[in-house]
Amino acid sequence: MALSIHFYRLTYGYVPKENYRLLDRLGLFYSGIQNMGKVSRLYQINMDPSLQLIPESLVLDGVKSFVGADSVCYKLVSSFLNLETFDEDGRKICFGCMPIVGEINRVLFNLTLMEFDRQFSHKYPGIAFERFIGMVFIACTDDLRIDEYQVFDMIQDLGLSCSIEYKEPGLEPLYCRNRMVALDYEGKVVVYNPTDYYPTDYG
Repeated sequence: MALSIHFYRLTYGYVPKENYRLLDRLGLFYSGIQNMGKVSRLYQINMDPSLQLIPESLVLDGVKSFVGADSVCYKLVSSFLNLETFDEDGRKICFGCMPIVGEINRVLFNLTLMEFDRQFSHKYPGIAFERFIGMVFIACTDDLRIDEYQVFDMIQDLGLSCSIEYKEPGLEPLYCRNRMVALDYEGKVVVYNPTDYYPTDYG
């Protein structure tokens, strides 16, 4: 947990006194996407499946950009990535990818995906987006649009996989973890608790 907290601090510049797990930032993420302004097309990119496929080299590149290759933290992460993982029959199940053990996976995955943030911002300056670990929402307007195939290729070039879908105002919502996300008829992003959502009422 100490290593996770350290990388949390490096990523966000601080560590709260409590609620310092990445999942505790989910509320901030929902708040961010609801403040994207008027949207004509809302894209959802899901890179979460990449957590089990992300190359070790990509993780280490992300860590190195923060702490350098000669640091203790870098060496600890490198050792962690080289842990062997086996199934209940004794067969090795991790080949050149990150072992799945808990919070450290989310923290390292989140840190690594900052490279996506950098490349997307460079390619599409002016287009608002919010990312929570591997889940991304992109707000397009009539004047500012993305090329979804170009974004897909960019993610694949990072050694990651993803799914991409979009919604326009008034259509059925997108599903995001424990919430539903939709555009109302005015193009405003609205986040619903599934138990409060009614298809004929977009609030």
